[in-house]
Amino acid sequence: MKTFFRLMLVCLSFSVAPHQVQSQARYIELSIQNITQPSATEIEYEVWVKNNSPADVAKLDFLQFGMDLPIGLSGGGTLSISKVAWDPAFNGTGWGLAGNPMITGQPNAPTIRVAGQTGTSSTAVTIPTTGNGIMYGRYKITNSIPFPANTYLFFDMVKNSLPITKTRTIVAAYLNGSMSSSAYTYLGSLNYVDSLFVLGNTPLPTFTISPTANVCPTYITQTVSNATCVTPLGSVDIGLFPAPTLSSGTYTINGNPGGSYSTNPFTVSGLTPGTYTISISNDPGCLAQDIFVSIQAPNTPQTLITNYSLPTCTPGCDGLAHIGSVQGLPPFTFNITGPVTVTNNVYLSNLCANTTYTVLTTDAAGCTENLVVTVPSSPSLYSTTVDACNNYTWNINNQTYTQSGTYTANVIHPLTLCPVTEELILNLNYGTSSNSSVMANGAYVWPCNGTVFNQSGTYTCYTTNAAGCPDTQMIQLTICNVQALTSNYISCPNTPVTLVGTPPGGVFSIPNPYVGPTTSFTYVYTEPLTGCSDTATGLVEILAPVQVNNVYVNSITATSAVVSWQMVPGAVGYDIEYRLMPGGAWMQAGSVLAPVNTYTLTGLSSTSNYQVRVRSYCDISNPDPWGTAVSFTTLTLSGLSPDLKGDFEVFPNPAQNQLTIMHSNQRKISQIRILNLSGRMMLESYSASNISNLFSIDLRSLSPGVYQVQCMDSGQVIATRRFTKE
Repeated sequence: MKTFFRLMLVCLSFSVAPHQVQSQARYIELSIQNITQPSATEIEYEVWVKNNSPADVAKLDFLQFGMDLPIGLSGGGTLSISKVAWDPAFNGTGWGLAGNPMITGQPNAPTIRVAGQTGTSSTAVTIPTTGNGIMYGRYKITNSIPFPANTYLFFDMVKNSLPITKTRTIVAAYLNGSMSSSAYTYLGSLNYVDSLFVLGNTPLPTFTISPTANVCPTYITQTVSNATCVTPLGSVDIGLFPAPTLSSGTYTINGNPGGSYSTNPFTVSGLTPGTYTISISNDPGCLAQDIFVSIQAPNTPQTLITNYSLPTCTPGCDGLAHIGSVQGLPPFTFNITGPVTVTNNVYLSNLCANTTYTVLTTDAAGCTENLVVTVPSSPSLYSTTVDACNNYTWNINNQTYTQSGTYTANVIHPLTLCPVTEELILNLNYGTSSNSSVMANGAYVWPCNGTVFNQSGTYTCYTTNAAGCPDTQMIQLTICNVQALTSNYISCPNTPVTLVGTPPGGVFSIPNPYVGPTTSFTYVYTEPLTGCSDTATGLVEILAPVQVNNVYVNSITATSAVVSWQMVPGAVGYDIEYRLMPGGAWMQAGSVLAPVNTYTLTGLSSTSNYQVRVRSYCDISNPDPWGTAVSFTTLTLSGLSPDLKGDFEVFPNPAQNQLTIMHSNQRKISQIRILNLSGRMMLESYSASNISNLFSIDLRSLSPGVYQVQCMDSGQVIATRRFTKE
């Protein structure tokens, strides 16, 4: 099936001469051609552009369009769109691309959105003046499921830019080398630019998708005629699509039999105001289609009496009023009967209090309202409610009231000259006042007003409370210069700590002296004369017992060794013990005071195994536990070369992964040997430079034990040391 529609675009160009403007109407045609259905899930159509002003050369500058699709077109599926082809003349330009067309608003309001693409005058393609013009693009609509049979398809061009989820149809062109001065839009559309640049309204294309023998309605229109005062019943005109095949059938109204129809469209009448569900059936093979119809009641006039000027007591019968109407269809006429003077059918005068008159209002549709009006008399009571602070003087009687309550006064009203009762309902609220004493160390910031005070004195602050009444606050401020100080303390377990605070005479928050456990504390000092006080904070840390485990033995000789260890925080001294192995008793070597962390053992036996251990103390009467014992072996006196005694060192000792050999003279060491105590050589290494006085050996291949290191030169042993491998 080939179905198309044509859209006329009016394009205007201007040439300006002095004091003269000339315009010439030009036309561009936008059409949809060649709607086809390649498969049960696909529909294709083409968009063509044509220049209908052959005298002009028009080159495409800009084109975007939007098209609304029927509700229910997908039948529950999901629609997508793609641009599958275009005229080869567009190749190499912005229009020779697939772009990014989309379908939004599914499923209730599907709309096609094709974003605009632009060009320049040098790359724009000339729009033909013959045939259908040039094919801007062929578009394929794909459904995720087969389209419902007999679905009615139409394309409704989008004219307005609102809502923003739609794309408005706009075209622009270069005319005879110059770009047109405005975009071309629909008359009456939102964001309409210029009445001389107009897109014409065109017929909509029609297409039946997957037609079958049973043609079912896929699209229904309705036009409602509401009830009026003259015609109290409404009606609805119903159109079924695809037409004209759907020309007979039956319908129900709110589930009750309604009748039959033999034309399309057809009318359902005799409907009283209300809401209806009309279910339409045209073929046994088709599902009934429901539409929802609302019939509105007649909009009858509603008469209003406004601008009252009530009658006075003297002379009386001098009231005024104005007649008007809301609702209904203007213009209105008013028929007034009763003791009243009428001017221009709407102005009333000479109204007397408590008299009655009648107004019959008729609108242009013939709807009427009959209103009976009684003229009110001037009120005898005038009531006023007043909120005030502390007291209030009433201008009616010049009385001043200091308490809340209801008060009255009988007076003659100045306008109506009638005796009336004036009533005052008085609500009195009160402000507050306060006076307090404040002490502060240093500057004081008053929360009342944020003011910073640096001197003692009496100060006042005025504020307004929640009731709108003034509050007054006064302070007697004393600026103190008291500063309390204390310290942090570190102590041993079960050792009393004497706390000190300045100035003296303050109060500690913990016992003084303090034994434990670790805690923070405060010291509060109050000055006797002024009462000013300040608070200081401190910490008492009770050290937990700590073992000295990081102990090292170096500079081992035949009769001495140097012990070193890592210092313990808070320790005031260290004890050192050693013993001969195996099985010897521990002997006190000596003690040192922190921060000393080394001690030299002397008087040792040569070629002997020893253990040494260290303990710390923060109080001499309360030492910490002994640390882990470390083993070492003294050297043999005969194993030293005379020229290297005291100058040859191996460290660390004990060693773990690496042993370093150092001698202070410049005699070269060309070879290092590691022997076990039975004399078997375990490692051998040669110096790279033959003149180095610092040499390292990798011990990771050795098992833990006691070994000898021999330093050699030219095959002769020049020094021997013993060390322990852990």
